[in-house]
Amino acid sequence: MLSVNNYKMEKTNIEILTEYAKSTNRKIISTREKYPKSGIRTFTKFKEIIYIPNNAENTSYFIWFSDPYAKIGLPTIYSGAFIPLSSCIKSSINIRNRNIIYKLNVFSNTKSSVIGDSKFDSKVVISGGLDSSVKQLLSQLKLQEQLL
Repeated sequence: MLSVNNYKMEKTNIEILTEYAKSTNRKIISTREKYPKSGIRTFTKFKEIIYIPNNAENTSYFIWFSDPYAKIGLPTIYSGAFIPLSSCIKSSINIRNRNIIYKLNVFSNTKSSVIGDSKFDSKVVISGGLDSSVKQLLSQLKLQEQLL
């Protein structure tokens, strides 16, 4: 803790993560975007992203994300360690929520792909090259829950 004029100030998350990265000889990449003040917002808030690779090969990394307005004014903070998947997958896909606009767009030429799980397929629109490797990956219940 820092002490300024007898007031104890705790370190910010960014300060803690920066110290950790330096103490373990890792690089830290951070971005900070300032939200403009408005009639509703009377003080400055920031969207912040921190990325700390575990090693030069990027075999794993830590990400911290903070956005005070990500969900209609509700603060959102995510953090965790991530490990890249082995890349036997050559396709590029886009996955988005299936909403009422998609259901009403009867004139769309875009055909969405399905993985064969009716519960998951009814909630998402998948476009792009959906090969057997991607279908196998998307068939995992834990991944489906995270995507939804």
